[in-house]
Amino acid sequence: DVPGEAITVTELPFGEGAVGWVAANRRSVSISEIFDDGRFANPEWARARGFTSLFAAPIMHQASLLGVLMLVGPRPYEFGSDELDLLQSFSEQAAAAMRNARLYEDARAYAERLRALEEVNRLVSSSLNTQEVLENLARAIAQFFDAPYASVWAYEPVTRQLRRALTFGDAELARELRDELTLGEGAVGWA
Repeated sequence: DVPGEAITVTELPFGEGAVGWVAANRRSVSISEIFDDGRFANPEWARARGFTSLFAAPIMHQASLLGVLMLVGPRPYEFGSDELDLLQSFSEQAAAAMRNARLYEDARAYAERLRALEEVNRLVSSSLNTQEVLENLARAIAQFFDAPYASVWAYEPVTRQLRRALTFGDAELARELRDELTLGEGAVGWA
C-alpha cells in the first residue's frame, strides 16, 4: 500500500476484533503484538503488510459512541502526554465531523419528508374527484417509500367489508389478490 492511501472500509459486528472490543468497552487499547493478542480481526491482512501493532480509541460525543479511531503499524505505539493530547484532539475533531454529518443527514431526510408531504397536500387538493385524489396519493406514497405496489382499501360499515378501492403498481399482481376482505381477515383486515 502507498502511504496515505485510503484502505477499504469494512464493517465488523459489534464486539468483534479490536475495533469491536473498543466499541463495546468504550476504552482505548494498545496492542504491541497483534498476533499474540487475538483481538485483531484480520491478522493475515496485517501480516502481509508488516504490521504488528495496534492502537484503538473510542470516538465519543457525550456518552454516545460515534466510532473508533485505529492506528496499525510495524512498531508498538507508545504515546507521551503531547501525543495523547493530539490524539484526543483528532478524536474530538472526528466526533464533531461525524456528529455534523449525522445532523446534516437528519436535516436532509426531514426536508425530504416535508417535500413529500407538500407534494401529497398538493395532490390531495388538486382535484375534487375522489378516485383521482386516491390514485395520486397512492402513487406519491409508493414513490416516497420506494414500494413497487400500494393499494387503498375502503371500509363499508354496513357489510363490515374492506374493498380495494385502487391499486398502484403491477396490475398483474393486483389481479392475483383478493378485492374484498372482512374485518380481521389478512393483514389489511387486521389493520
